[in-house]
Amino acid sequence: MVVIEQNFIPNRKKDMATIRERVDERLIQLEQDLKKGLHLSNPEAVEERIASISKFSSTLTDGDRDFVAAARLALDEKQNGNDFIRRLNVTPAFVVLTP
Repeated sequence: MVVIEQNFIPNRKKDMATIRERVDERLIQLEQDLKKGLHLSNPEAVEERIASISKFSSTLTDGDRDFVAAARLALDEKQNGNDFIRRLNVTPAFVVLTP
């Protein structure tokens, strides 16, 4: 008989909250990268940021997925990220673009 200590059992809700916080931070960083035009000056860094978000696809909302898709499109089309995302009208729920 195997006895599992109480502390050994992971707290899945806490783990998911931590993952969601990391995803939110990366989405904010991606939005800032696009505003700064980093997708034009350093596309590899933005591609890495997109990949670091995409690997958590199960925790992304539909709005998050749309935002990441728009960011990838801005990267591929080499367009101004802020204008491009505003034109597509996709932003994560927590991001507020300033005029």
